[in-house]
Amino acid sequence: MKRFMGFGLVLSLTALTAFFAACSNPSGPSGGINGGTEVNIPTPTPPNDGFTPVLPGDPNATVSEQLNYLWLNAAQGGTYVVWARANETLAPGYDIGNINGNNFTVRIRSFGPNTPPPRRVLTLGSAGTMLNVQGNNTLILYDIELAGLSGNTQPLVTVAADGTLNMENGAVIRDNGGFGVHLLGSASELNMTRSQIRDNARRGVVVNSGGTITMGEGARVEGNQGGGVVLMGSSLYMEGNAIIYDNYSCWIANSGLGFGSDWPHQSGGGVSANMSGSVRSSVTMSGTSRIENNRSPAGGDTIGGGGVMLSNSDLIMNDSSRIIGNQALSHNGGGVHLRGTQASTVRMKDDSRVENNIAAVAGGGLDTRQASGRIYLQDRAAVTGNKSFIAGSAMQISPGTYLFMLDNGVRVHGNTHTTGVGNAQIRLSENSRFDMAGGIITAPLGGVALSPHADSSARYVYRVDVGNFGAPANGYISPAGNAANITAIEVIDGHLQP
Repeated sequence: MKRFMGFGLVLSLTALTAFFAACSNPSGPSGGINGGTEVNIPTPTPPNDGFTPVLPGDPNATVSEQLNYLWLNAAQGGTYVVWARANETLAPGYDIGNINGNNFTVRIRSFGPNTPPPRRVLTLGSAGTMLNVQGNNTLILYDIELAGLSGNTQPLVTVAADGTLNMENGAVIRDNGGFGVHLLGSASELNMTRSQIRDNARRGVVVNSGGTITMGEGARVEGNQGGGVVLMGSSLYMEGNAIIYDNYSCWIANSGLGFGSDWPHQSGGGVSANMSGSVRSSVTMSGTSRIENNRSPAGGDTIGGGGVMLSNSDLIMNDSSRIIGNQALSHNGGGVHLRGTQASTVRMKDDSRVENNIAAVAGGGLDTRQASGRIYLQDRAAVTGNKSFIAGSAMQISPGTYLFMLDNGVRVHGNTHTTGVGNAQIRLSENSRFDMAGGIITAPLGGVALSPHADSSARYVYRVDVGNFGAPANGYISPAGNAANITAIEVIDGHLQP
């Protein structure tokens, strides 16, 4: 519900109780050098940067007054700036829209007598959503903080279909009991540069089908419970040095995502990417972007994926991007966990790395689960320094799934585990496939472990073209259980120690 103030329109503002004085001129000294002459310091003029100021004739106008004015008076195609001259408490329910139509842009930014001005804080006054960006409108948060309430269960900001939220130059969305940001539908966008979404209790960002989040230089999603980013048939692009850091995908009941069970979202501490209907989600990393130090929880129905969980969805890692230092605290896939029946895929290219992740069970770096998963390693991609406590310290390849090492520059090395099957970095389950067209698997562990299976018809397709395992002493295929069950190992011009 819209809340209005002034302009002959009376509506309730139950939570806006404090009066905020405008920035005023500091009083000059009682006398100058010679005494008796008052020094007047002029009121600073806000730099409007081509935007139309709202209520320019009222230097005391609050953010709430300016937003109410825009609801009644904004012109289609207009660009407006709302100045936050002081910290302020806002009631929930302000719409970035207009009663006569949409298609305009609003920038909310801090202002004060200093350069740069102090970052102003807009605090939610009672439970609900502070700002709703309606379709075909754009909200720009520029050097401003939005602070939620710990007991709130609603998103702090929502973005409707075809709406856009841009966060720039130090903008922060934080400390909300619900989501930080919820993109509600098709063609909704969140674009972040030099900004943060942090410390929210029920996920940082949730993106519904058809929505897109782009994290550019200096963007951070950090310290959120329930996971950093949840994608539902939507897309995430990470560019520059963007980072998703230190998020934890704990169990959250009544999540509001429309699931009878919340299991897809107990996994993927950094990113949980899920299919919605027939629409896949995708994660694309480039530059030096990182998904780092995130955790999926212990216990319960947790699936895994300390850094990323893909359910019928796709991950592409380009340039020098990293999935690093994440943990699956009770299950598989310390770095990345793939699941679903419609071929979740990971493609690592250039100098990308999955490194220093930990899984409590198997697949320290990457883990595939269910049928049709695909992992492609090419160019100079590396899976290194990961750890599992049972098997597949680098990768676990489950039944019906595939691993391809495509180029000589690929490296799998330095992955370790404490115990388990075959003492190797890659574990192939029955009816899985590993094609090694290039690359090296090196110490301290090497080779591929083939898991035991009671069915003698179980097959492992293992094809080595031109790759090798580094020093021969470190490389082998190691069958577990009855070696008679191991069939269909094809070696073509490879270097392999039985």
